[in-house]
Amino acid sequence: MNQTKYVSLVILIFLCTFANCYANSSNSTNLTKVNFDWYIRNSNNINQVLREGSLDEFLPVINMLGLIWKHQDGAIGVEVSPKIAEAFINKPELMFCWFKKNPDDFRYFIERLPFDLFTDYSGERMLEVQCLRSRLIQSLTKFLKDNPPVEYFEMGNVLLKKIEMTKVRQPD
Repeated sequence: MNQTKYVSLVILIFLCTFANCYANSSNSTNLTKVNFDWYIRNSNNINQVLREGSLDEFLPVINMLGLIWKHQDGAIGVEVSPKIAEAFINKPELMFCWFKKNPDDFRYFIERLPFDLFTDYSGERMLEVQCLRSRLIQSLTKFLKDNPPVEYFEMGNVLLKKIEMTKVRQPD
């Protein structure tokens, strides 16, 4: 990993640690903006880590994605959901671990799947979204066959069933 990416990840770790303290204060909206701004600026690095990152690189990204999801407002969910899906595809046990500690956020993620993840609002991403859905189904099916811990198995089943029931769509 090059120096710039390493420095970005160190900053991310700091932000995640800081965010846990700061998120409960009245200024959590500001922190959400700072986190989301970081997310936008580092989107390519995040994609690379989610595809091929080491555990040390993956953990702070998972934490940041989780914090952004937890403190989102409206459209941020549409933006961050595909990255959370990539995390489920490549390191499902880590994403389930984060959501296990945040069960309300997991329920909300499940509830928002049809809108935040499987709706092609632009009319130009239908194939990409369908491919993401297929990759999620394949990954979760494999994960569940590998005998994960019981609580992750239950969460995985809920997530997989919701994905299988949800069709990719475009708004009318």
